Amino acid sequence: MNFIKLILYAALGVVLFYVGVLVYHTIWDWKPAQVLPVAISHPHPSDEDESLEFLIWNVGFGGLGAETSFFYDGGETVIPEEAWTYKNEQGIRDVLKKHQHVEFVLLQEVDSLARRSHFNNQIRTIHTALNRHSASFALNYNVAYVPLPIFNGMGEVRSGLASYSRLATHNNQRHAFDTQFEWPRQVFFLDRCFLVQHAQWQGKEIVVINTHCSAYDETGEFVAAEIQKMIDYG
Repeated sequence: MNFIKLILYAALGVVLFYVGVLVYHTIWDWKPAQVLPVAISHPHPSDEDESLEFLIWNVGFGGLGAETSFFYDGGETVIPEEAWTYKNEQGIRDVLKKHQHVEFVLLQEVDSLARRSHFNNQIRTIHTALNRHSASFALNYNVAYVPLPIFNGMGEVRSGLASYSRLATHNNQRHAFDTQFEWPRQVFFLDRCFLVQHAQWQGKEIVVINTHCSAYDETGEFVAAEIQKMIDYG
């Protein structure tokens, strides 16, 4: 009988824990404004070239290397091994070092603080490779505790878009998309957005947009709406 009670108490504890997580995140769900100014750090404007080069790369929080079978894609890996993450981050840094001449580097899924990347500040790591660029960062994933998968939750995630420029930029902004999954999924998922940089090049104003559109959108409606919002901005 005592064993049965122990099992019941344990089950009740698990239920109460997940109910508490849901209530907490519902109350304190991060709701950024539609438009937010974004700081520009480490400005080092360079001379203009006759053409512009772009590098666009989803770095996958340094955790989606060949060893990883990500659980959101039907695999089993939730938190990649720290050695894998370290290897991937060094590889990302080495590639970026070889592209320091590129005017605009637009990266997605860059973790500033997350259990899945072992709480490494990847913005700091990337800056060591792109120290000739100015940098702007916009959060699109800001959750204190992601409880999935059950019994091995992904935990805290602070991640987003990182945009780097060798040209002087101004009026950099985070623009929120209006697409959201239904509750309760939305409180544990990304708040999608696009990050805008403005710059002068050969006497003209150019607008550079960095984004990471919705994934796991079976109908494609979210992606279509997000693309349209960026078109309307331009």
